[in-house]
Amino acid sequence: MATKYHALDSAAGRDRRVLVLRGAGSNAFSAGADLKELLAHQTLDDRRRHFDGVARVIRAMHELGVPVIARVQGFALAGGCGLAVAADFTIAAESALFGLPEIDLGLLPMVVSAPILRATGSRKVVLDLVLSGRRVAADEALRLGLATRVVPDARLDAEVNELATRLASLSPAALRLGKEAIYTL
Repeated sequence: MATKYHALDSAAGRDRRVLVLRGAGSNAFSAGADLKELLAHQTLDDRRRHFDGVARVIRAMHELGVPVIARVQGFALAGGCGLAVAADFTIAAESALFGLPEIDLGLLPMVVSAPILRATGSRKVVLDLVLSGRRVAADEALRLGLATRVVPDARLDAEVNELATRLASLSPAALRLGKEAIYTL
């Protein structure tokens, strides 16, 4: 079955060593789902199905036998924040902003709350982000556990490339087993 997430489908079927997720431009990693499209759904079941895609992508990232690096520049909001945090490594530019603004529309980001809770290890942090809808700068995201590392904007690509090159040089079997061990805890 074809999905909207061709990169993960393609990576799963090829001899890849590392997968880097990035936004299409410089303004955002991802602002999440099209909330106007979501609000057009009339039933709760239709809305739930709308978010199933995000859950499938997060599960696929964790089951993918190679490390996944999120290269975060600009906004990582809503489902985009969840995807960035769910990646194995989250490398953020200093100017990046993370947040879960769904509360402003009367919604809750339940699908991405789980990976954010696993990353931060704190219900208090998740409640703060989910219920306040506030955005956090990259340095705070690092302190909270949402990012692996934060680098100057001008060094973002170099840092991601260095990490990807390092990971690609390691044993694919060991990396796959390491991911399996972590994600089955």
